[in-house]
Amino acid sequence: MTSYPQTASHVSLEAARRLRNGVLPHVPPAAAPTGARVRIDLQAPADSDPEAILSDIRRGVTWRVALSPGPISAEAWHAEILLPQEPTVLTYSFALADGRTIRERRQIEGITEPLYGVWQEQDFRIAVYSPRSVPPQWVRGAIIYQIFPDRFAIGDPGNVSRGGKVYEQEPLYLEWGERPEHPPKGRDFYGGDLRGIIGKLDYLAGLGITCIYLTPIFAAPTNHRYDALDYFQIDPRLGDEADFDDLVAAAAGRGIRILLDGVFNHCSSASHYFQEAKASLRSPFYRWFDFQRWPDEYTGWVGVREMPEFVECPEVEEFFFGSGGVARHWLCHGIAGWRLDVAPWISDEYWRRFRR
Repeated sequence: MTSYPQTASHVSLEAARRLRNGVLPHVPPAAAPTGARVRIDLQAPADSDPEAILSDIRRGVTWRVALSPGPISAEAWHAEILLPQEPTVLTYSFALADGRTIRERRQIEGITEPLYGVWQEQDFRIAVYSPRSVPPQWVRGAIIYQIFPDRFAIGDPGNVSRGGKVYEQEPLYLEWGERPEHPPKGRDFYGGDLRGIIGKLDYLAGLGITCIYLTPIFAAPTNHRYDALDYFQIDPRLGDEADFDDLVAAAAGRGIRILLDGVFNHCSSASHYFQEAKASLRSPFYRWFDFQRWPDEYTGWVGVREMPEFVECPEVEEFFFGSGGVARHWLCHGIAGWRLDVAPWISDEYWRRFRR
């Protein structure tokens, strides 16, 4: 069996503590293979006698593990745990003798208000994966740099005006140093584009970056583009397909791979997919969406009406990862792979089929 100790740099831990008002008693171990042993560490009072309450979410079973005090400090507790023998997600929290519970503090996702300083508590997690089904070799040790294209760099200043309205609202075109709209509505644009990223590739290579992860770049109404209008079209505000091909080639020439953001759980309510579904029950797109009462009552991601969710029907699967589907189309343009959005909202079986 392999032992996977918890590791984290002092600098990154201190930065994480500052974000949480100086409180960060535990950092979960990284993802580890089935059957591995991992160590969990906790900072807690000397008399707290903490226990970890663990659950295997796939099997639906729970057990408890008592932590031991460390030899250097009575407030440094630890335990070694054996991970399950099948892939799963292991969740856990810590129970102290005085009745307190220690869980993870994370920023809330899926709300329209600014996220800074807004926190929620949830169980810690360890992803348990099969060593027979691991990521590609190039991912190991990769230095991945995430880019939100609109805010990174301007290449062609004319691109930003090539989009339309944002759900019946006029877009806001802001100067680079201006403050974003508050509260955010997804309609303020600064003009970053694919040509701008190309112009910064030497800078990124100089940082040691080996992979760029782009947040969504397909045609969409908003600046974040997590509400696609067309999965086969580059958003005109970012450029066109030729610009994308140039980016992939120029990045590869510097040893940098490109990852795209696969938002396959929902699209834009303004997309032709959804508009055709609303127009007719007999549309081939009607079955793609979950209508409670057609045409105006339907399921949107976390209740957002502008982002109707797809149903996992065979036609949707064929669209996204069939032989002529979205995933294969952009892989043929030279991307290294996909980062997959809101994975917990989609079934495990869907992702198994996608990965195959």
